[in-house]
Amino acid sequence: MFRLGGRRPPAVVGLPAASVARLLALDDFGSWLPTLAKKRRLIQERRRRPDRELFALFGDPFKLHEIDERYVEVAGTLIKDFGVDAAFGGRAPTKSTRPPTAPTVISVGADQPPVSVVIPTILGNVHLPTCLEALAKQDYPSDRVEVIVIDNGASTDLSALVRRHHDRARVVRPGRNLGFAAANNAGVATSTGAFVAFLNDDTRPQTAWLPAMIDVARRRRAACVAAYVVDWEGRLVDFAGGLVNFEGKGMQEHVHAAVADLDLAERPVLFANGAAMLVHRETLENAGLWDEGTFAYYEDVELGWRLWMLGHEVWFAPKAIVHHRHHGTSGRWPEAPRVRLLERNALRMVYALLATEHLSGALTGALLLAADRALLQTPFHGRVDAAPVDVRQPRRSFGQRAGDELRLRGVRRNLPLADNLRRIGLRGLAGAAIDTLLPRLRRTVTPASRRAYLIEHEWQDPAFDGRREAIPADAAARLLGIQDFLRELPELSARRRDLQSRRRRSDAEILTRFGDRWLSPVPAANQVLHNERHATLVRVLGLAEVLQAECGVSSEL
Repeated sequence: MFRLGGRRPPAVVGLPAASVARLLALDDFGSWLPTLAKKRRLIQERRRRPDRELFALFGDPFKLHEIDERYVEVAGTLIKDFGVDAAFGGRAPTKSTRPPTAPTVISVGADQPPVSVVIPTILGNVHLPTCLEALAKQDYPSDRVEVIVIDNGASTDLSALVRRHHDRARVVRPGRNLGFAAANNAGVATSTGAFVAFLNDDTRPQTAWLPAMIDVARRRRAACVAAYVVDWEGRLVDFAGGLVNFEGKGMQEHVHAAVADLDLAERPVLFANGAAMLVHRETLENAGLWDEGTFAYYEDVELGWRLWMLGHEVWFAPKAIVHHRHHGTSGRWPEAPRVRLLERNALRMVYALLATEHLSGALTGALLLAADRALLQTPFHGRVDAAPVDVRQPRRSFGQRAGDELRLRGVRRNLPLADNLRRIGLRGLAGAAIDTLLPRLRRTVTPASRRAYLIEHEWQDPAFDGRREAIPADAAARLLGIQDFLRELPELSARRRDLQSRRRRSDAEILTRFGDRWLSPVPAANQVLHNERHATLVRVLGLAEVLQAECGVSSEL
């Protein structure tokens, strides 16, 4: 239902009540994070015993509420990858002794090296003829250009059509839709060029496109070169460089800006647009080719970030201009399957590429925000006016709030006043006074749809557990994207270990260049509410400090 090429999903789907309840629990946790962070800080300041002295009391710390065999495997992967087993006295994860692979030296060789151009297509004659005709007109020796069309599930044999529009092109027929990443890899497998260029079938490269790309690769010794992608009429920017945030969401620079208003320079970029790019073949193969686990979407962001991590460079070539019908092919798919892939692939990228010291905060934030985007598309969230909502407690009086703040800081009724003052100190007393006098504004709103899940409000018949709630298909797709990511973790963990063992650049080195969007929120159904949750997570998880401490640069929300 939520797969590209599958049947069109309905506008609304049913979600079990238990799944809604878990989503609401994550929402509750997000709403309480500021208070929990304060409480954690105070408790840790008063710590008398280290964790290792307490772990013996836990019994079997790895006993799981087993749902199925895959769930147990996923949990075991997280326990190992985050070193939880080592923290509880288990054997620490073994570090790889494999030395990092030296970056491939980019040697262009001849002035006009052989280039293979790979074009995946699924719609065949809808866009492909124009693309092939433009390739035939390149200012590059025709005997140095190999054109490979990947028939990625077209309804008819494309061989005759391809020969009619480009007499040197050939067709590879896998027999099914492999997805964008695997189709590109199939093209690489049958190619012979020193460089491989990748083009969407809904593009029209200008005649100087290929020589301009090779020129930048030669002078900059770049492993990958990004084309300057504009709309079909050449008036608006489609791609002129890209960045990524801590959630793994790729963002394009200058997108939809007027081409006439920009004077773009040749420069390093984090990734190239998969619609039109050039890669050094040997480097691509050594880096592991395209990530076929993505199927489609963000595979180009992942490849660019991975190349930088492995010690290579990606450059933008402003003279290599390609016209693109944006979503000319993907726009035929319903939105929900794309939403699922975007959420899943962003999480895949973060998990595989971020260094261990940054992964826990970024992944926690990314998962909570993905769930928040799903929840905000349903009637269950209960947040209004961009203010945190406390749906569990009635409004507190001044005296009650003061008591809450003092108890949070360690004051106890059974202790003398002098002892309590020693426990919290003047700073704690001042903090309690400030937080009591200037509380954060809250609105208590409990929609009927959410009230049914609050045991604090009323008793529910046990038959409620079998209830199914209607939610928008896009919200369900986001939740499936999260589930897909989690269920793929055992395989993704092996990929992570391999890539981290070959790391040549730290996160700091990469983020210093490309950190401008590190803290940017992504579009959501209720942007104001989502931005507030985003700001809370950035603050509590210390995500801004990744740039400030590691890179020496600041980033504002």
